[in-house]
Amino acid sequence: MPSLSDQQVPEGGAGWYPDPLGDLYKQRYFDGRLWTLKIRSIHAAASSPRNDRRGSLWTRFTAEIGKWPMPVKIIAGIFVAIFVISAINRIFGSSNDSSSQSQVSNAPAKSHRVPPTALERKEAAFAAQQKQAVEFKESVADSIDYDESPLIRCTGQT
Repeated sequence: MPSLSDQQVPEGGAGWYPDPLGDLYKQRYFDGRLWTLKIRSIHAAASSPRNDRRGSLWTRFTAEIGKWPMPVKIIAGIFVAIFVISAINRIFGSSNDSSSQSQVSNAPAKSHRVPPTALERKEAAFAAQQKQAVEFKESVADSIDYDESPLIRCTGQT
């Protein structure tokens, strides 16, 4: 493996130069006497032999995204997240299609019970409250004596 001490000394003096160990996408700092361990990444130049339109599609795509302003990157990320979530929901989520519901209702009952969703639990609780309200209303209506005057009943006088 080549070492930094074996590498050729640049003529320009101290500064950042292409990495003498051969990495086309990094620069190494030369302090005027020796190569240092300071390295920085660079984008491939257009004249680089690796980037003459033969780079992979992903490399070129990510290089273009790097040029986008930050708000555009954020908005694009949000759209990608929405797309991925909707795709996952379509694959693994439940369907509201009536044809699939009829198929499910005609299917034989399975041995395990699927727990109800939060909406189904709220609907069941609301239906139970409505049933209790109707029963209470009927019990109160049965106990009212309509022969008495409402005024006498409210004041407690006979």
